[in-house]
Amino acid sequence: MSDMLRNKAIKLLTDLISIPSLSGMEYEVSEYIYEYLSSMGLNPVKHEVYKGGYNVVVELGKGGESILIESHMDVVPAWDMEDAFKPVVEGDIVRGRGACDTKGGLVSTLLALEKLIDREGDLDNRLIFAYVVDEELYGRGAKELLIRDVKADYGIVIEPTNLTISVSIAGCIEFIIESYGVSGHGASTVVEGNAVENLIKLLIELRRHPILSEEGGLRYMKNILNIGKISGGESAWMIPSYAKAELLLHFIPIHSFNEVWDMLSSYIDEVGERVGGRFKLSYIHGCDGYILNRGDSFIRHLEDTARKLFGVDDVLSHMPSESDANELYHKGGIKAIVFGPGDINYAHSSREYVKVDDVLMASEFLVKAFT
Repeated sequence: MSDMLRNKAIKLLTDLISIPSLSGMEYEVSEYIYEYLSSMGLNPVKHEVYKGGYNVVVELGKGGESILIESHMDVVPAWDMEDAFKPVVEGDIVRGRGACDTKGGLVSTLLALEKLIDREGDLDNRLIFAYVVDEELYGRGAKELLIRDVKADYGIVIEPTNLTISVSIAGCIEFIIESYGVSGHGASTVVEGNAVENLIKLLIELRRHPILSEEGGLRYMKNILNIGKISGGESAWMIPSYAKAELLLHFIPIHSFNEVWDMLSSYIDEVGERVGGRFKLSYIHGCDGYILNRGDSFIRHLEDTARKLFGVDDVLSHMPSESDANELYHKGGIKAIVFGPGDINYAHSSREYVKVDDVLMASEFLVKAFT
């Protein structure tokens, strides 16, 4: 890759990271993308989703099967990342909030578009590039695409997959477990029910559930439980009567949402009887996963393209997280793979980064896939 292209990628990426485009606050980044696409001579369209941000959509090519290439513009808050919106460039690495989730991949699409414009006459497909809001919160950007009748036969949803093609997509359940006990003095010799201790016992038992040892036949294909937040109690001088845990379970698509929810409900009831605690399970959010047919001609084409470009045979994977792909597949009937530069293990973290080489390789993949 030329130094000029590399420098352009770094400039775009650092510009985008510098815009703190939290979910619901994407107006500035929406404008940046709109202006950049316009500067290429394209005719992007703005779709207002809410007053704080809008989707930006642009099309290229005519005829053949339609392909939606979708990137989200929003990011999670800084959380424990210091100076999250002040990008740092260290050789081939760019650090900052959104570097891999998913502004690095967004840059890949912009660079690909610049090359595809010059080859529009050679395109066999109608390409729809969509830059959407709110993926990290409620998915309102993807929903708006479907409301506005943006249709496609296939989709490529940009997320950090280490340049693998995810043909299997996780489902998820975000939920709360509340623990109820009996309050008392912190020096009491009789403890009738410590809500915090009982919650800890339950979480230890939940970690041992057999579903968490399941694995599938693709890279990253396993069920994942995250205990994200625990709260409760008033003081060390009081036996706590209440505690709460917020959890997220991603499951491989051999299971359905309803099946996993029923499993959780019965298991928590069972453990509650065993540890002597009183618990309440509440649903926050969830979705089903899915798996695409690897024999599909488009999937085979992408797989062949990746093998030739990356020089490896093992290019297919499972996407271990929910993304906009779930909405597009289940509500829009779009057969969407997930692909992009970066490692999801570093997304949402204080160590988030992306490699510039991977951004450029992802861009080249998108070009070769359609020309």
